[in-house]
Amino acid sequence: MRGAAQRLLALLTLAALAWARPDIFANREWEPDVRVLRGTLLTGGDSLTTPVEEQVFTCLLSQADLQVRRCDGPGNPAAPDSLAPCYRAEYEITLELFSGKGRHRRSMASRHHHEELVLQSSRPEAWANWRWTHFQVDLPPGRYTWWVEFKDLLSRRQVRREGEFTVLDLKGQEAALSRLWLLAEADSLAPDPLKSTPFLEQRGGSHPPELAVYYEVWSRHPSKMKLLTRIVDRRDRERHRRETERHYPAGLTRNLLRVPLQELGSGDYQVELALLDVGQGAAKGARDSSSRRLPWREDAWQDEDPTPLVRRGHFTVRWQGEPASPSDLDRAVEQLRYLLPPRAFKEMQESPMSRKKNLFDDFWASVDPSPGDEVNELLGEYYRRAEFADRRFSWSRFAGWRSDRGRIYMLHGDPDEVERQDGDLEHPAWERWSYHESGRDFLFVDRQGFGDYQLVLNP
Repeated sequence: MRGAAQRLLALLTLAALAWARPDIFANREWEPDVRVLRGTLLTGGDSLTTPVEEQVFTCLLSQADLQVRRCDGPGNPAAPDSLAPCYRAEYEITLELFSGKGRHRRSMASRHHHEELVLQSSRPEAWANWRWTHFQVDLPPGRYTWWVEFKDLLSRRQVRREGEFTVLDLKGQEAALSRLWLLAEADSLAPDPLKSTPFLEQRGGSHPPELAVYYEVWSRHPSKMKLLTRIVDRRDRERHRRETERHYPAGLTRNLLRVPLQELGSGDYQVELALLDVGQGAAKGARDSSSRRLPWREDAWQDEDPTPLVRRGHFTVRWQGEPASPSDLDRAVEQLRYLLPPRAFKEMQESPMSRKKNLFDDFWASVDPSPGDEVNELLGEYYRRAEFADRRFSWSRFAGWRSDRGRIYMLHGDPDEVERQDGDLEHPAWERWSYHESGRDFLFVDRQGFGDYQLVLNP
């Protein structure tokens, strides 16, 4: 009896720890793709009044990274009287802003957003969209720090992003630019960044889209100014340059600029807008700043704009299936282990870089379903699945595409039906994937409770 009591006490202690410290026992596969973008809107400016910068934090979360729970019948918030199954996710986002550091640190603003999602399907493509929330904050000129916390309320897991920024003082300026809003879609007739789709990592198809850049210009007097647009890559090579002359009225104007991406390969880029010929002194400052690139930073949202006349933003282009570097090629070859015979895979894996690239291209050319097109749809779909598997099925430091679920997903794609059961102290969590057309079911079980779902049923 004493031994049984001790075991029961140990189980209760573990259960208490799991509740109090979910980070210890949490499913390690949750490494969410979350992003924080900072933009500004110029408010209160006319021909007599200098505008102020309203700060806008756009917090983005991939739905695919949320914990999903089944809710049936009366538990379905979307249709309480229906017996059809539904799937629910719930999350919250918190923004905190501070001025000063150390003991002089002071809270300046706090914002909170809570949202519950209910869909009729658990299939991955149904949850493949992005959710974004805008937080608008008015701050006086100065230096600030921020952090944003994303919390998945069903799994009780959370992740934080943080950074620093400066609110520029626009007093005494003859003209000013807002920060740039990089958008994927925008209404040309009435552009509104708060109602537009943010530009994330672009994955091109046969017709690469444009980058829409929204910006606001304030001028104290009616002025004729030049707008310089540049795109540079990581090596500071200029990939796009355009200089246009425009008449700007006094006060505030809202503008939308479309930048073509057709000439850009995979990589990271910086877009820059500069107002030139804004009075004698201002023009020199803008030209000097526009000719001097800021040091590149991995976190684009830490970058500072040099003056109110020069604004910069970062974006990434990744054409589907195109390896952007030798390390990307090595990874792309590694992910072919599920498609290639062992001997062909070993040959490609061990070849020098130039031959490896030729073998890689030859393989995909041999299976291209439409050789006359510019884009190999099969290649793009395979590496889309690999990326999704990495995001959705990774756990601890184990890449998601190497997992059992990742392998099945890459080979078979989205299941027609997914059935899930959360684990407890007595029963492990499991998932069953069903493919109706082939009549195949795959059962994955998380025996250890750390997110390592192993395939136990493979018909």
